Amino acid sequence: MMKVNNCFIYALWRHFRNGDYIVIRRTRHKYWWPFCKHHYLVLPKNIGNICPYFESYHPDKEDLGKLPCPLFKGHITKGDKEI
Repeated sequence: MMKVNNCFIYALWRHFRNGDYIVIRRTRHKYWWPFCKHHYLVLPKNIGNICPYFESYHPDKEDLGKLPCPLFKGHITKGDKEI
């Protein structure tokens, strides 16, 4: 296993190695550093279609073009379905 020194690097490593999900939440610790306000967790990539709590926002159009606008009309779906 790669030597890691914080939760962010570990989460990135798992994402690029396995395609796992990165979940960001507020940390439970009280740090004085301004950039230490979040904790990064990893979920296996196959849990997206198993877990009923996954939700995502997908565009109504199948193709948004080569340079999509960051704001678009869409709908909320359960699970992690391919778009």
